[in-house]
Amino acid sequence: RACDKVDIALGLLEQVDYEALKFQGILRSIQKSIDKMSLSGYADLDSWVAVVDDRMGSVLSTRLDAALKAWSSTFNDKNGENSGTADGGNGEEKVEPTTKEKYPNITIPNISVEILLRNQEISAVPAVPCVRSLFLKELHDFIGIVCSLPRPTSGRFEVFDSRTGKAAVEESEVATFDDLINKVDSKTLTNSYIAVEQHMKKLSMFVNQWFAYQTLWDTRVSDVAAAMGDNIE
Repeated sequence: RACDKVDIALGLLEQVDYEALKFQGILRSIQKSIDKMSLSGYADLDSWVAVVDDRMGSVLSTRLDAALKAWSSTFNDKNGENSGTADGGNGEEKVEPTTKEKYPNITIPNISVEILLRNQEISAVPAVPCVRSLFLKELHDFIGIVCSLPRPTSGRFEVFDSRTGKAAVEESEVATFDDLINKVDSKTLTNSYIAVEQHMKKLSMFVNQWFAYQTLWDTRVSDVAAAMGDNIE
């Protein structure tokens, strides 16, 4: 039965890897079952779809929460902040090893920063703010794996629709689970951004060490000679 297929799909939603394509495949199968029920003329289908939507939201919010904890843990491990302390060294809760299904493996993108000397001016390429933007985009895309998924709907094959105007246009747009970010624990979400900022703090320290050499290129020999005078000791 279609209801059983939906129950099986919801179970898979809890177990598959945290990947957009796998989530989308499951949601397509759920929507396909709903479409069949809609074409078969099931009574009170809207109410049943609303229940399915709530169950999906509950599962996906749990997956998102766990994924963000894994994101923070991976960044802290890369920064070397989880070594020797139970809280990651900055007051954050350390994620204990667990199953692959709950806490996915996170791959931190490698962004190379070059220190260049051009026309006696030291610069970092890309600049630190640009690197921060790239990492934040990765985080937002990671959150979007869940939040951009389409919600199930029972009205895709309604032939007669008396609605007109703005309301009809708004409801015709694909609704997503973008509100699930509001259901994630605020501490978990905050720690995800803190992890990025800790990473950027270390990068800034590294870049500033090189910028300190700029004074050597700006210093003129005549200025040094004038400051030293005849005292060469």
